[in-house]
Amino acid sequence: MKKCMKILAAAGGVFAGVGLIFLIAGLILSGGSIDWEDVFSINGKDLLKYNIRLGDDKEAQEWDEDFVEDSGDWKCTTVSGVRNLDIEMAVGDLQITTHTGKDIKVYVDQSDSRTEVNQDGDELEIRVKNRWWEDKDRKVRIRIPEDYVWKEVDLDLKAANGLVESLKAKELSVTVGAASLEMTGKVEAETSEWSLGAGSIDVKQLVSDDISVQCAAGEVVLGLDGEEEDYFLDGEVSAGSLSFGNNSWDGVGQDVQYGNKNAKHRIDAECAAGNIEIIMNHDTMNHENKNGGIHHE
Repeated sequence: MKKCMKILAAAGGVFAGVGLIFLIAGLILSGGSIDWEDVFSINGKDLLKYNIRLGDDKEAQEWDEDFVEDSGDWKCTTVSGVRNLDIEMAVGDLQITTHTGKDIKVYVDQSDSRTEVNQDGDELEIRVKNRWWEDKDRKVRIRIPEDYVWKEVDLDLKAANGLVESLKAKELSVTVGAASLEMTGKVEAETSEWSLGAGSIDVKQLVSDDISVQCAAGEVVLGLDGEEEDYFLDGEVSAGSLSFGNNSWDGVGQDVQYGNKNAKHRIDAECAAGNIEIIMNHDTMNHENKNGGIHHE
């Protein structure tokens, strides 16, 4: 009997591992027709190479100190007159910063022939693909004018890490398949959608009236301005955890409704088997002050 139980336990572990793999693969590839080139671009080597992290064991990303615009190592595409930004990266490393110029500049490595940068009317499209047998870093560096306002931004990182300084758009959609995205500055959008498969999304300062966040297996951290009473939270927790300000919900099968339904800002949150943490930024500042952090006069 004990031997049988050990066999069943081992089998359960195997099927659980296989199930997680298919869950992540399904999340990465969902949301449209399958591009088989992208399917084969996401493999175990890419997940390890681009430092995919599950859970809390993650390190802050660093800005590319080796990036020099006029070094001759980069191909530059200069774009103007666009309102929409559509980025899809199967693998690689994306960094978006601001500059004092008037045009948008997109830089890719001189030897990179797999990254496509195109302007279609008022839309800037960037596509980064990778064949499974290729072992090459795909780096994209985007320089956006300060205070530039987009109409729509669609950011789809499958197994590509992202680091964004700041962003302003009317509509913002962010999908991270199995990677890490960090937004270090202020992100403003009337409506914003955040979807995480496995990895992490960390937004330091989000200003948005209508927020939708979905987390399958990983961690989403959103820092919001204002007070808790400025927001209404409508959430669902399957087998993970959800926290909002000083309140938290975890366990299996919880429906959450918290706050004033007539509040200016609305948050829709769905957590499957990960962690969604929504922080009020003034609480974070107070915590830093009490512990000898940054002090404001």
